[in-house]
Amino acid sequence: MPFYFGKLTKIGLSGSYDEQIEIVESEGSAYIGTGSFTVEDLEQLNRQAEEY
Repeated sequence: MPFYFGKLTKIGLSGSYDEQIEIVESEGSAYIGTGSFTVEDLEQLNRQAEEY
């Protein structure tokens, strides 16, 4: 399970891949900027981060 799903469910999101998420701040990751993403977008970023 992706690293962020636990945080998403804590704030009330279902984790559906179509759900829109607005990231206004991130800590310690150059892979995730600010803006609107879907959970699917975050999953793709997670896969890229795992490759490094």
